[in-house]
Amino acid sequence: MTTAPPPDASDPSSTSGSATPPPLSSIPPPTITHPLPPPREPSDLIKAVTLTGSASRHPSGCILFKTTDRGTFDLVGDGAAQTLQHPKVTVVAMPQPNATSACDVAVMAVRSVTPVS
Repeated sequence: MTTAPPPDASDPSSTSGSATPPPLSSIPPPTITHPLPPPREPSDLIKAVTLTGSASRHPSGCILFKTTDRGTFDLVGDGAAQTLQHPKVTVVAMPQPNATSACDVAVMAVRSVTPVS
């Protein structure tokens, strides 16, 4: 059976109490990247919709807007009451998917109202 020779006291690397630090790693430290700024324009997929139809006030207070091709909507917002002043109008509105209506129809926020002659 062979045993390893004892460490040489004159060799500083062979003692466990060595004063020289180990070499530094050759891997560069990680770089920190800053977060991206928010987009300049909204990135959601909800777009304004143009609808043509007629409006009436429901007993519950909703302004129901009936179209010939897209169904019935509850109009909300500053321009919603303007739709009641004309027999037929074109409305540009934003869908409000998280809003609920007392009339149990989809809600649209009015952006503009144009009378149709």
